[in-house]
Amino acid sequence: MEIYGGDSWIDRDVPFSDNIHINPRISSDELNRIICNAKISLCFIPWYKRGCSEKNFDSMLNGALCVSDKSEYLEEHYKEGENIIYFDLGNPRQMASDVKWLLENPGNAELIAKRGFDTALKYDTWKERFRSFAEDIVPKVITEKYGKGMEMCEKTSARLKLYIVSCHVDKPLSQEPPKSEYDIPIQAGAALTDIRICELNDHDGFADSVSTRNRRYSEATAMYWVGRHLDSEYVGIVHYRRRLDLTDEQYDRYMDEGVDIITTEPIDLGTSIENDYREVLYSADWDLFMDILKEKDPGEYEFYRECLSSNLIHACNINVFRAGLYWMFTDWAFPILDEFWKRSPEKTDVYQHRDVGFIAERLSHLFVMKMIRDGKNVVEAPLKDLRSEEWDCKKECDYGDLDAVFETCDRLYKAHQITKCCNVVGESVRRGGNKDPRIATLSEVMVTGILERRELSLTMHEYLPEQFRTDLNTLMYIWDAFKKALQTYMVLKNEESSKLLEEILALTHFSNVAKKEVLKHILENRNT
Repeated sequence: MEIYGGDSWIDRDVPFSDNIHINPRISSDELNRIICNAKISLCFIPWYKRGCSEKNFDSMLNGALCVSDKSEYLEEHYKEGENIIYFDLGNPRQMASDVKWLLENPGNAELIAKRGFDTALKYDTWKERFRSFAEDIVPKVITEKYGKGMEMCEKTSARLKLYIVSCHVDKPLSQEPPKSEYDIPIQAGAALTDIRICELNDHDGFADSVSTRNRRYSEATAMYWVGRHLDSEYVGIVHYRRRLDLTDEQYDRYMDEGVDIITTEPIDLGTSIENDYREVLYSADWDLFMDILKEKDPGEYEFYRECLSSNLIHACNINVFRAGLYWMFTDWAFPILDEFWKRSPEKTDVYQHRDVGFIAERLSHLFVMKMIRDGKNVVEAPLKDLRSEEWDCKKECDYGDLDAVFETCDRLYKAHQITKCCNVVGESVRRGGNKDPRIATLSEVMVTGILERRELSLTMHEYLPEQFRTDLNTLMYIWDAFKKALQTYMVLKNEESSKLLEEILALTHFSNVAKKEVLKHILENRNT
C-alpha cells in the first residue's frame, strides 16, 4: 500500500508492515497521475457524510475502482457491487476481505470500475458540479436569502446583463439614450437615502450590502452587489452617463466569438498611472494601496507595479466580463478595497472622499491587464460620454460670447470642475469659436486643464481645429521634455533657462493663462 502525506502518517509506537510505504506530500495533479495507474482507490470520506469528497470521483474518472465508506450522496447514485464497493469503518477486516476478492477477480473489478466511470462522468465532473451549482443551488439560495433582487434580475435576458449604475444625487440626462434589451438600471448608495430612482438597488433585500459606504466606494457598492447576484453568462458595469459605444448586435457578435472581457479603449494620462494619482489625489493613499497589494497578492506585485508605471489605463470601472471572470475579479478586488477602506482616513473634500472608488478603478485596470497577460480574449471598445450630448440642452453660458466663456471657465475651475471647464471650451469651439481671433486664448484654457488634471474629453477633442491639435501636441511634447530636463536646468543655475522654466510653469495656473506671448515664444523656440 502506497500512502502519500509525509511523516504525519507514521505511527512511532506501532511500526507498520513492510508492505506499507509512506511517501512525501504531493500535488493534486501528481496524485491524479498516480491514480491513473491504480486498480483500486481506497477512499475515506471526511466528516461531511451528507456529501462526498472529490477524491472518490477523481478515482472513478481516472479508471480506478472506488472502495469507499458510505455517504448520503453516494448512496443516491452509486449501488454496492454495481459501480462502487462500500465498506464499514467499524469493520476493517471485511474491507480487507473485499479488496482481496477484487484482486482475485479482475474481470468483475474491471466491470465495476467501468460502471463507476460512466456514473461519475454523468453526475460528478467539475463541469456538471458547476452546472448544478449555478442552475439549481444558487438561484434557490439567492431567492431565499435576497428574494427581491433575484426576481428583478429574472426580468431580463440571461445572456448578458448591463447594469447601469446611478445615484440619487446624479443629475438626470435631459434625454435618455435608446434602451438596450440588456440594460438594467441599478441605484448605488441606496442605504443612505429613502429616495428610489429605479427598481433595483445595491441594498434592499441584500444582507451582505456595502451600500452605506457609497460616498467612498462610489459605483463599487453596485459592483459588489452584482458580484453577489450573478445569473447570466456575461455581466457588465456601465455608468448612467458613460457607456461602451457598442450596439446590441456588436455585443451579440463578441459573445458569439467567445470574448472573455470587453473593456474601454485605454486613455493616455500623459504621465504614469502612479504619478497621475499622486498629482491629483493623496500621495499617502497610493503608498497604502501598494502596501495592501503586496500583502494581499505578493506573487503578482511586481507585475502590478509594472502596469502602474504605464501611461495607459482602462478607466472608469466600465467592463463586460464573462460571469466567472467577474466573480474572480470581485473576489480578488474587494478584500483589497475593504482593507484600504479600514486603513485610509476619511477626507473632508467631497472629491477626495471617493478614494475607495478611485482605487477600484485602478484594480479594475490591473485585473484586465492580468487577463490580457494570461491569454484571455479581451476586446477594447470606445467609451461614449453621454454628457457631451447634453451641451445642446444644458447651457452653462452663451458659447458665442467669449467673455462669458472665460467667466464661466474661471468659476468652474475654482470649483475644481476641470473636465466641465474643458467641455465648455470645446463646446464654444464647436459652435464657431474657432473663427474668432481669440481662439489662442481658448486653446490656452484647454491646455491648462490638461496640464492640471491630464483630462480632455475625447469627444471634445474631435471638435478642435487641426491647427490647434498640432499646437496642443507640440505643447504636450514640450511639457514632457521640460519635466525630464528640469533637474539638469536647475543644476546649471542659468538665468535664462530659469526664466524660461518660470514661464512654462506659469502656463499651469489659470490666473496666468493669458500669457499668449509666452506660449508663442516657447513654440517658436522649441528647438533651442
